[in-house]
Amino acid sequence: MRPVPRLPLLIAALVLPIAVVLLGFALTEGPRTPRVPPAVRVGVAPGPPVTGSISPARPPVAELPPPRPDDDDEDDDRDEPGDG
Repeated sequence: MRPVPRLPLLIAALVLPIAVVLLGFALTEGPRTPRVPPAVRVGVAPGPPVTGSISPARPPVAELPPPRPDDDDEDDDRDEPGDG
């Protein structure tokens, strides 16, 4: 096999990504402006209001057991202040 010259590969590796980015900028009309709602309210979902007596189904909430108390036996052999 014949060795491939490195300089053309280096130029192609640098020019191709730059050309893709420049072509992408040329084909778009510019950055999009963000659509911001006129007012934001916490706890209110966007969309049509829910009417009627049917509430949306919610998944059941998993109840976790209370955390276990600290029962570390490893700490029992340490010296506490006042143990002479």
